[in-house]
Amino acid sequence: MSTLSAVRIVEKEHIGDLEFPPSDVLESKEKRIFRLKNLHSACEYGNIARHKVEILFEDIGGKKKVETTLWEVSEKFIFLKHNITIPVNRIWSVKF
Repeated sequence: MSTLSAVRIVEKEHIGDLEFPPSDVLESKEKRIFRLKNLHSACEYGNIARHKVEILFEDIGGKKKVETTLWEVSEKFIFLKHNITIPVNRIWSVKF
């Protein structure tokens, strides 16, 4: 599923129904560090500017995309509205 057409758009309310494998989607330590820094920046931006971000992630069914406000970032999870979470290790990228 390497093409954008293979990415399914999901509503944040349905993320709780998804199943996430324990493995990381990113292979290198450098990319993982960059991802976490980017997530923190997106969170700050979203909270200050009240702006939604686009998160590309992958569950057992393939790549998904959601556009939402990022409320909080921890080492293991990102938190969306209504305490919805996505494991950090399953996130490919965030655009803001």
